Amino acid sequence: LGAGKAKSLFSIPDTLAPPPKSISGLENMYLQVDRRGVVENCNTKLAELLGKTKETVIGSTVAVIDTLPWAQGVFETLICESQLAGDRIDFETSFIDAVSGTERFLLFHALATEEQSTVTISETTRYHHILETFQRYVSPAVVEKLQNSAQDIFQTERAVLTVLFADLRGFTKL
Repeated sequence: LGAGKAKSLFSIPDTLAPPPKSISGLENMYLQVDRRGVVENCNTKLAELLGKTKETVIGSTVAVIDTLPWAQGVFETLICESQLAGDRIDFETSFIDAVSGTERFLLFHALATEEQSTVTISETTRYHHILETFQRYVSPAVVEKLQNSAQDIFQTERAVLTVLFADLRGFTKL
C-alpha cells in the first residue's frame, strides 16, 4: 500500500478517460461507504466484479461484500489505511480472470473521511500490456527513464531533421 498519486507513465489512473456525467456511465468501478461501513452507492461495474447485483450491494456492510477471492478484505483494509494516513491510498493488484483466463490488473484508490469513504477501481491491464510490449524492444534503462518522466512520450512533435546514410568502402572487411 502506498499513499499519494502514482507518477508512472504506464499507470495513469487519473487520465484514463474524461470524467463521466453520471455514476451509471462511469467506466471505472465505484464504491461509496458511510461512516458505519454501510454501502451508500456503487456502480454496476463494481457489483459485477463482486459477482452481485447493484441492489444487493447497496445497503450491505463492507464486511459482507468484501469477499473477492483474489483480494479478500481489500476494501476494509484500504479504507482503514486511508483513515489512518489521512490521505488517498493507492493499491494495484492483478488476478487471473476466471472467464477469459487472462491476467487483469486493477488499481484501487481509497479516500476516507470522517463522514464517508470512497473506493474507485481503474482497470490498468492495457497499460501493463503496453509496458510489457515496450520492454521487449528497448533497454530497461530507457523504460525506467520513461516511467519516471513527467512528459507524455506518446505526444507527437513536428521537427525538421537531416538524416545522413553513408556507406564506407571496405568497412565490412575492417
